[in-house]
Amino acid sequence: MSATVTMRFDRDRWPAIVRRYERLIQTHRQLEDRIGRESVGPAVNAFAMQEMKRRKLRTKDSIAAIERLIDQAGSEGVLKARTL
Repeated sequence: MSATVTMRFDRDRWPAIVRRYERLIQTHRQLEDRIGRESVGPAVNAFAMQEMKRRKLRTKDSIAAIERLIDQAGSEGVLKARTL
């Protein structure tokens, strides 16, 4: 299930962090889609599925870390991204 998250940020101050955040959101979405497709197939590769789920969790943790960092800094601006 997806929801829209509003994140405060300053692109000029943290351009690399913002790009990283956006890539992580995209990666998480792609992994979620791939896991969904793979889980309904006739032959599920349990090892590959487990690895994708681990990668998705690490990605989610990285997203949360960036959100905490930006929130603590009290930056200005708004970033809207679809996440979990």
